Amino acid sequence: MKAWVLEDIGKIQYKEVSKPLPGEHEVLVEVKAAGICGSDIPRIYQTGAHRMPLIPGHEFAGRVVQTGENTDAKWQNKRVGIFPLIPCHNCVACQKGQYELCRNYSYLGSRRDGGFAEYVAVPECNLIELPENVSYEEAAMLEPMSVACHAPRRVTGRYGCGVRSGNNWHVYCHAFIGAECEKSAGNRQQSISKGKDFKAWYQRRTIL
Repeated sequence: MKAWVLEDIGKIQYKEVSKPLPGEHEVLVEVKAAGICGSDIPRIYQTGAHRMPLIPGHEFAGRVVQTGENTDAKWQNKRVGIFPLIPCHNCVACQKGQYELCRNYSYLGSRRDGGFAEYVAVPECNLIELPENVSYEEAAMLEPMSVACHAPRRVTGRYGCGVRSGNNWHVYCHAFIGAECEKSAGNRQQSISKGKDFKAWYQRRTIL
């Protein structure tokens, strides 16, 4: 497959690399759209990543084309958005459900290969099933949209913010990890939920 590979600080190449295989509890996502985050710029040109070579990109969406061992087969051919932070599920914070405060987290696009590629292996728990009326391009913006929604939520004390597309659905960012899209009764309202509190994550986002 083709991918943008960060070989070293300031050295990124579009090249042929091996197609990843999904591991246990993982799926293989065919990337359909990807965004360039503000943190990608210094990561590529100034600071480098936690490991190199690395495929950057943590804002992306696509279609599940393969499921790994012990992964729910329902994900096959699903259109998905991706939550990029991968918690360890074992530390004190994770045991409390505060995944965004995980001390041993991994991260797509900075600590493991991300979305600037044709295919990415993604943990099953990081998948967000997309409704049909959400495009891949829109879904690639789920992570930055959640950050944007978090600011007025902190100011107003509200628990979510809505983004309206037409008259029949809202996207709500409630900030708990393990984001999901689910239909509400009668009006095709979609709820996309991510991380309880992005404060600590957002403060360190440029070094992720």
